[in-house]
Amino acid sequence: MAAVSSVVDKLVEKLHLLRCSSVESGSTSEQQVYITHMTVGQETNVLTTGETSGSVRIHNLDDLRPLGTIKQSKKPVTGLSVSRANEKLLWTTNAEDKMNCWDLRKDMKTPIFTLTSPNGACYTTCDINCSGDMVAAATEPSDDDVCIYVWDIRLPGSSQTGSNVFLSITDSHKDDITQVKFHPSKSKQLASCSTDGLVCLFDVSSAEEDDALQWVLNSQSSVARIGYYGEHNEKLYCITHVETLQLWDTEQAQILADFSGLRETQCGSLPVDYLIDCMYLPDRNKLHLLSGTHSGQLKIFDVQRDGIMSSGLSSEGHRATVRCLDYHVKSRRIITSGEDSNICQWEVPTDSQVISPHFVEKEEVTGVRKTTQETSSRPRAKPYERPLASDKSRKRYK
Repeated sequence: MAAVSSVVDKLVEKLHLLRCSSVESGSTSEQQVYITHMTVGQETNVLTTGETSGSVRIHNLDDLRPLGTIKQSKKPVTGLSVSRANEKLLWTTNAEDKMNCWDLRKDMKTPIFTLTSPNGACYTTCDINCSGDMVAAATEPSDDDVCIYVWDIRLPGSSQTGSNVFLSITDSHKDDITQVKFHPSKSKQLASCSTDGLVCLFDVSSAEEDDALQWVLNSQSSVARIGYYGEHNEKLYCITHVETLQLWDTEQAQILADFSGLRETQCGSLPVDYLIDCMYLPDRNKLHLLSGTHSGQLKIFDVQRDGIMSSGLSSEGHRATVRCLDYHVKSRRIITSGEDSNICQWEVPTDSQVISPHFVEKEEVTGVRKTTQETSSRPRAKPYERPLASDKSRKRYK
């Protein structure tokens, strides 16, 4: 035990807290600011955060100084996205039927245009592609359809009412869609994930769903988050609601690794209560996984195909569950936030030390072309209304 504690002490120094700032609600009726979403402008050095209160806040990344607040809605924020093509334009969705685009150079009191949900249902997630000409969003189930809509915002009428939809996807998923994610460099490649356990890969250059759908990857568990990584972003990570991590090859639609039992993994006395998200470091060609405890401690893993290595710990910064993160490439900073209203910046560990590598072999599983999927019997849970960690009487996911 003494040897383990000694190693843990060294690791605590590796995940170094650079800066921490607390966000105040500004309202006497709001006791706490719960931050669930964030995105970082890699060139503008602007950090944007989204809250369950509906507010979207803009910060200077260097010193976390507040630059402005968008208060268009009182419904929980469900999506934030900026494009590499123009980081001054911010796309937002709340738990309602409007998706807004904001010019961060203006006063942000009125969106420059709005896309209304074609089926009238609330948006659950959104993203814009790397070239800034296509935006995608998913809605809550409407009748028997679970919908993803893709707009080419260059087309007449697309940027005004949302009625001119380029592609409607209604048959690929059978339960709530938790995330849509465009490829970092291929503007027509889109991935989606859902509580039905499926990850779907689309080529959105086609306006027909049957032609657009390329692969269906079956994670066999409700999916919370996905993201591209790899030297050419040819791989995909997948985090499930039961706190497991999968790695997929998107070109071959084949699973590379399946890491389960991470909540049982210990690093000294620090447990893993939940997985937050992954981040890809292109300058090092490394994928990192960040996990946390409900008391706010963080643990970072170096993820490789043949195992996971603990490479850093934190013992300060957060006091409650961390809900979101992003990575600023130039400064090599991790930014985190969550249920304690704090925004923290961390220095990325420079190397890794193996504490308890955990790898689970899995039978070979490959993606399949679109087939009729059975409807999940799992009760639907809105992605943006997952129980807070402070509610001890409820499970993280039902």
